[in-house]
Amino acid sequence: PHADLPERRGLRVLHGDVELGLTAVCYQAAGTGDPVAVPGSSGFLEIAVNGGSAAEDFGLAPGAVIDVRF
Repeated sequence: PHADLPERRGLRVLHGDVELGLTAVCYQAAGTGDPVAVPGSSGFLEIAVNGGSAAEDFGLAPGAVIDVRF
């Protein structure tokens, strides 16, 4: 289940060759301006930048293809 994602060591979230940050249970787990991947309440992995915009920083849009590697 997605609730287990933050505890998985070695989990990597990428868009192309760009690593999109740590996986955490909340956005505030990342420092201000840092990227983070958070399991959302609808079951999707949400990519964000704490206090910023993943869309602007990484050129992401809803439905963008990302890789999750264990």
